[in-house]
Amino acid sequence: MGDISQSAPVQNCNDSSPVTFSIPEGFITYSNNTKRASGYEWTIPTGWVGPSGQTGTFFINNPDAFAVNLIPSTCSSGTEIVKLRAFTDTEGKGEPHYSNQSSLTVQRTPNISISTPPPSGIRCGVPFTASVPELLCADSYDWTVPPGWTISGTGRTRTITPLGTSGTISVNIPVAGGCTITTSQIITAPFNYVINGPSLICSTGVFSVGTLPTGSTISWSSSNPSGLSINSSTGSATRVNGYNGPITVTVNISNQCGTGSFTRNVWVGTPHITNMRVNNQSVFPSQNISLCPGNHFLQVTPTGGNAGTATWTVPSGVPHWIGNNTMDFTFPSSMSSIVISTRASNSCGQGANYNFFLTRQTWNCPSSFAVVAYPNPTSDILNIEMMPVTADISKEDAPPIESATLLNSEGREMAKGYREGSKIVFDVRHLKKGNYFVHVTVDGELIREQILIE
Repeated sequence: MGDISQSAPVQNCNDSSPVTFSIPEGFITYSNNTKRASGYEWTIPTGWVGPSGQTGTFFINNPDAFAVNLIPSTCSSGTEIVKLRAFTDTEGKGEPHYSNQSSLTVQRTPNISISTPPPSGIRCGVPFTASVPELLCADSYDWTVPPGWTISGTGRTRTITPLGTSGTISVNIPVAGGCTITTSQIITAPFNYVINGPSLICSTGVFSVGTLPTGSTISWSSSNPSGLSINSSTGSATRVNGYNGPITVTVNISNQCGTGSFTRNVWVGTPHITNMRVNNQSVFPSQNISLCPGNHFLQVTPTGGNAGTATWTVPSGVPHWIGNNTMDFTFPSSMSSIVISTRASNSCGQGANYNFFLTRQTWNCPSSFAVVAYPNPTSDILNIEMMPVTADISKEDAPPIESATLLNSEGREMAKGYREGSKIVFDVRHLKKGNYFVHVTVDGELIREQILIE
């Protein structure tokens, strides 16, 4: 036997409209013979009616009875299954041969289930909305919630406040026809509150946790009252003493759902500069760093209150290129020390300067010459040349450039230079504007320079 199918959905409020149920025509094999079915045995749910008023299990001695009209009951109080098997009595012995039985579990429309917010949206002590689909034949919608929980509203939509961390809500729906549709749902309502409020405070802000059950006690605190004071009852917060930095706001709540502490990390005031690095080595703001003359790069991370990109202050006469929170520069051999400053801003204003204190190193420097790329930025010609880093060194003594290659930011080779005396020249007029890198090999050492093409 094949699968049973139906011509239309069975409504939860059925109005005596028939629905056709059918199965592919049956054939029965016995004693090495295959015969067409001479009739069919149908079993229908309680309250349903067959094509001639039959109920329960009935036989139809007709080979075409593999498709019949059934009238479902007005509603269902449980699982409804339609069953069917074919039979043949062609031998005339009074004992028919039966096929295997097929069955179909009927799904009523609409499916009656309780609709609630997703689990992440339900918390102990916080009201939520629950509803069931509308049934035109419903006499009422009778809701039940666990003891201690509150429920308000009428009809199929209610507002429920869980006052426990778990429980079952249910709905009984008496309908015309005498049956009652019942559905239920287990609700998990953890004791968990989310602090609402600003993530950045420039002067004042207010924190809250929304609606709390009657009888709740609440107390607010700041991890650093000298930087952010907060009213323990209202959650109103004020920046004090010009503080700039991170603060943890804590709320302690106690009610019939439980007792616990909940936190929110906020930033107060202007940003900090963190992760200060020189040539990829970590440094701290007041540290003095010795560097040989030549090319170096700095890197920082602005932190706090959606901080913007770092800005830089560089002494006059120091060649440099500013990137995204980075800066490449050439330490001139003519300067004994330099200070490069950086800071960042957010909506509260501009943060304090953080300084790189850099001193020219005169010992153990790898070379008296440095790779110089000029002009930088450029729009037509780029020159790469070895230049002395001190005035007492002759340019003619510079080691030769072995090779130079211009790459884009993805590391793809974009051009090869041609020699012009002691320097290598690139024609960049055909290249798009943007950031590039030139890789120069001198005495077997690879040197990288960042280039801006305008």
